[in-house]
Amino acid sequence: MNTSFFGELLQAISERGRLLIDRARERRDSPAATTENLADLCEELLSNRGEASGAALAREILARYIDDLATADAAARSLRMLTASPEQP
Repeated sequence: MNTSFFGELLQAISERGRLLIDRARERRDSPAATTENLADLCEELLSNRGEASGAALAREILARYIDDLATADAAARSLRMLTASPEQP
């Protein structure tokens, strides 16, 4: 079989799992409480069963982790620029 078929199938399962997770969170949480940190998401990933929801959570965790890394890198660069002496390029 074509590998793109399996890739598309996994993508569809992941998207459906993400939608299920979002709906469940909307029902049990207030809008202010839906922003969870990475540790909470990782704990949820390890405590739940289900391939679709697990794939969706893993995808969300990875996306947030990459965003956090980019934010930390930008902050570090700004700090270096602010603390550099005028003689340094």
